Amino acid sequence: MRWTQRFFLPLLWISAFSILVNKISAEDDIEKLIAQFSDENLRDEAIAKAVKMGSKAVEPLLAALSHKEKSIRAGAAEALGRIGDKRALNGLIERLKDEESYVKATAAEALGELKSKDAVEPLIKLLSDKDTLVKRSAAKALGMLGDEKSIPHLVRLSVTQDDFLWRAASKALLDIGREKVIPVLVDSLKKDDGQLRLASVRLLSELGDKGDKKITTPLIEVLKNDKDEKVREEAAKALGILKEKESLSALADALKDKKKGVRLAAVKAIGMLGDAEAIKTLCDAMNSPDADVAAAAAEALGSFKEKRAVERLIWGLHSSYQKIRKASAAALGETGAKEAIPHLIRMLAKDDKELNKIAADSLARITGENFGTDYKKWCEWYQKNYGRDAEEGD
Repeated sequence: MRWTQRFFLPLLWISAFSILVNKISAEDDIEKLIAQFSDENLRDEAIAKAVKMGSKAVEPLLAALSHKEKSIRAGAAEALGRIGDKRALNGLIERLKDEESYVKATAAEALGELKSKDAVEPLIKLLSDKDTLVKRSAAKALGMLGDEKSIPHLVRLSVTQDDFLWRAASKALLDIGREKVIPVLVDSLKKDDGQLRLASVRLLSELGDKGDKKITTPLIEVLKNDKDEKVREEAAKALGILKEKESLSALADALKDKKKGVRLAAVKAIGMLGDAEAIKTLCDAMNSPDADVAAAAAEALGSFKEKRAVERLIWGLHSSYQKIRKASAAALGETGAKEAIPHLIRMLAKDDKELNKIAADSLARITGENFGTDYKKWCEWYQKNYGRDAEEGD
């Protein structure tokens, strides 16, 4: 027994000493890495090495969250988020109150990585921060957490002119899931806040699926009845994006809306439906007393190859409004219709340089030839290839 003790006790002492040395060495290593967080040339590699150390790095990193240098606080927050140890939760939540926006934003995204529901409420509060970067990071984190409580707050965040912030809110809602978000957005269409309704319509067009009646039916109601012209306009755009063919009647009615923005959005949406039934509506719209709407209808008809669309566009070349003539000439190039060739050649003889250029471009697209705006050369080419004078027409 005494011999055994004399043999094994030194081994145990050596083992304990080795563990202690390794621990001290690891602590020294992580402290060196943390110090490198303040050097932009070393920062990324230092964070990656700290993350690789895993749980052994957590305690020193938690202490570094209170460091006087913001770059070290931010680096520690990022590393803790990537390690994913739940011990970091309270320390990261505390950093959401940091005086530096960069640190708050980094801590927010780190909390998203931790996947803890305890971070949801603090992150929702952060959506009201004055700094856009912080709000975007909070939105991203809430999307990662996927908690339904954050949906109305993210919808509210999307009421913004900042496209980056809008994208962050939209992406977060998409991450949470369409099936959870869409009912909230549809319900928001009934709220008194016009800006909220506007944002909800825009989000529905972003998150919705083509032909989804749960979305398109409420949007049609908005187009018909919303008191805010901007909301109606956005609803028309959304119905075009979602390509809801059953919305054609409502969009056609919207061509008579008192507000020009709604009328223009409606005619463009009708063109986006891509349905042959839309052709008649667009042909009729070219008679609109509003030349902008008529021109938009001509532009939309360019996506259709049917004879009646082409005939209406040829008719549009002779409109008394220049913008309708120009739109018709451009749209004919889109159709690729050879019967338009002589009519476009005649446009080259008009005293209108803009129309001449558009007609020449369309002729080049249809024929593969390029004589610019040279009326004589086009006439000669047409005579040679079709055996008649372009002025005779079809």
